[in-house]
Amino acid sequence: TIFLEYLKKELSNYGDIYTLTEINSYFIDDLDIISKNTNRKFIFVENYNLYLNSKYFKYFNLHKSQSMKFIFSARSYINDNFYVKLADKLQIHENNISINNINKLSDNEIEKMINLINEYNLWGKKANDTFKKKKKFIVEECNSQIRDILLYLFESEVISKKVDKIIDNLKTKKEIKELIIIVFVNSIINLNLTLENILLILGIPRLSASITKHNNINELFSFGSNEISIKSSIVGYYILQNNKFDLEVVDILVKMMININKQTYIYKYREIMKIILAFSNLRIILNSKAENFAENIISFYERTKNLEFNKNNPFFWLQYAIARMDIKNYKEAKLYLDSAYAYASSEKSLDAYQLDSHKARFLLESTLFYNNRDDAYKNFMDAHTLIYYNSNKPANLHYPLKQAIFYHEFYVKFYEYFDQTQKAMFLFCCKQIKDKINEYSSALRKEGRDKNIDIQKIDRKIDYVISDIIKEIKEEPVLV
Repeated sequence: TIFLEYLKKELSNYGDIYTLTEINSYFIDDLDIISKNTNRKFIFVENYNLYLNSKYFKYFNLHKSQSMKFIFSARSYINDNFYVKLADKLQIHENNISINNINKLSDNEIEKMINLINEYNLWGKKANDTFKKKKKFIVEECNSQIRDILLYLFESEVISKKVDKIIDNLKTKKEIKELIIIVFVNSIINLNLTLENILLILGIPRLSASITKHNNINELFSFGSNEISIKSSIVGYYILQNNKFDLEVVDILVKMMININKQTYIYKYREIMKIILAFSNLRIILNSKAENFAENIISFYERTKNLEFNKNNPFFWLQYAIARMDIKNYKEAKLYLDSAYAYASSEKSLDAYQLDSHKARFLLESTLFYNNRDDAYKNFMDAHTLIYYNSNKPANLHYPLKQAIFYHEFYVKFYEYFDQTQKAMFLFCCKQIKDKINEYSSALRKEGRDKNIDIQKIDRKIDYVISDIIKEIKEEPVLV
């Protein structure tokens, strides 16, 4: 968000700047008026995934021109899932979209970051490390990302004590506690809630002066016109992960869902419901490393499953199935996957590749968990079919291909029990996955995108399995 504000300022030297804040029927008129402006125009769409399913999004296509440029942004993991859909909606080839990944620091930026941390003496236990060691830590342990570096710094005694003291002062009042949790959630998973939205969800008419003038609140939050935001989403993430808010967070999330459910006739609130329901987001909010994570995640889905928006929604049941898989409740996971498929048969909004990918994951993961040797080959072939014949375009294959992470473990655990025909088919399937990974990598190179880190690991594991099987075949004795 800060980067985009700087970019807007820079581009204002070359044309007029516009920012999409809401998409509705007025959006069409706005685009028409903007298009008549003869100056060069730059339109910023932050968190573009929030608008993709709107019936009005297609109107971007009517205004594509040399004088009007669009800048779309999203979190990296979200962009991986929505990028191809964005290109489809805009009716342009993926190669015609310029992609810039601002997550990773360059070597020059890493050196500046090290010098900055040195200057403020924030290294803690690493203070006496050499420059080379510090750089290695940032590259390997922090993935060259500012977010991971800052999270490490928050662990230092100087910063953590200060943050803890602020939060302890704020936790005493229920009204304040609810507010800070919802603002944290809003920031961390990009819900784009205005202050008016937040008040509606909390069921209060306005913020009292005791909140807006509170010193500790003003240290963490910024207030604007119809806006309240945390000064750093990373601070919010750190606090939720380390201040044992989990039970209160579940209560607030459920309260949010109940109140938003009443507003789902409005497009924005339907999208917000989906974002909160996504298990990948709940893992972040509820601290997946906490001892009571399984209890919290089940509590959330159980308490919201009968809401009107959720009860027949394939997306809800898929997310609940993913959650159950994550905590190894495979019996329940199968039941909820079946429910998702049943509801999806009459619902077009859920992409089939998501269901098929997680069905493949379920077949492979549960077979390994139960050491189910009898059904291992059948389950593997069923899962492979779902992965290999996935409907996604090559550049968006990372989602189904991620399930191939289990092929190596299947090889180690079950391959020796397969007959010769089954072994040949297993090798053939591994080669097919290798071809798919190459196809995916080639498509990304053409678009200037980096290969997903998980796919890189899977690629190496598939290479190992293929080479090991071929080596075994060559070493088999030949009867003369």
